[in-house]
Amino acid sequence: MVSRREFAELTSLAVAGALLPHLPFREPQIFALEETTIEQLQDGMKAGRLTSRGITQAYLDRIAALDRQGPSRRAVLDTNPDALTIADAL
Repeated sequence: MVSRREFAELTSLAVAGALLPHLPFREPQIFALEETTIEQLQDGMKAGRLTSRGITQAYLDRIAALDRQGPSRRAVLDTNPDALTIADAL
């Protein structure tokens, strides 16, 4: 059985691992997370254009911008405080 936190952690890392390859990583908040595929993120990581930490940070920034600030949707219940440490290990 996978906990909600583990599921969220694995899902965000998987999605993050696939989203950024065709976009400039210098400014992660500019790329269209919702339009990037997991395959594209994986290709970007294989090519060395993306890192697990960078992708994870981009998602955390997006969550902060849309869920905590801005429209304040409050759709995300929790983020893993260790997400960036885990991403560094990957």
